[in-house]
Amino acid sequence: MDRYITAYFDNMPSQYAEIRTQLAQGIDAMIRLQWHPTQPSVPAFLEACRTEHDPLQVRYAKYAPRMERLVKDLAEWKPQRLPPPRVNQSSVSDDCMTYIKGQLLIL
Repeated sequence: MDRYITAYFDNMPSQYAEIRTQLAQGIDAMIRLQWHPTQPSVPAFLEACRTEHDPLQVRYAKYAPRMERLVKDLAEWKPQRLPPPRVNQSSVSDDCMTYIKGQLLIL
């Protein structure tokens, strides 16, 4: 599934808002499908909580490098953004919002 998430993020810069929205929602769905920690019973879960570092698998930031790259990209894109009132015509603003939506869904 990681290759699909990567492909979605790589194709985020699109001139069409509908496509960007669908990509962000697709990423959200794929992320939600990936996370399913299970234990066979309550005693097994309690034992995992005692002995394992991360029994619910919530401490590992799988997409942290992508988030770090996004922060760098946003800093580079900011000077390219059109000034008001033409800010709505800026593809940079649209791309940034899509990336942020997609990334926030991951968190």
